[in-house]
Amino acid sequence: MQEINNIIDEQPHFAREQVELHIRNQNAHKELKSYNDTHSFLNIHDLTIKSTITRTLKEEMRLLQLNNPDAFLNEITNTEQNIRRINSQIQNKKYKSNKELESWNENLKNALNKREILKELATGNPAF
Repeated sequence: MQEINNIIDEQPHFAREQVELHIRNQNAHKELKSYNDTHSFLNIHDLTIKSTITRTLKEEMRLLQLNNPDAFLNEITNTEQNIRRINSQIQNKKYKSNKELESWNENLKNALNKREILKELATGNPAF
């Protein structure tokens, strides 16, 4: 235990990582307990949040495809353009801070997720 304390004192980012992992594990436990007790998630853990967002986005895009096919096609085009734009900004290092870079990377992940959903709906083939 003393060795761990020495490492944490010398490299504080390890302490932060340990705290973040502990919080993540606690959130996962709360999610599982909630599901076991009530058959619904609390949406406090990263995985359940992502799942909820994906499910909601998929439903919105499916309704858009059924009710307004032109807007659905425009959404595909806009998503592709967003991906190219974000990639360009990241590759050309147009960000001013690491926080901005993290934000763009998160936006890129969201846009790629949306593209997969749109592709799945457009082709009728589930991507999963």
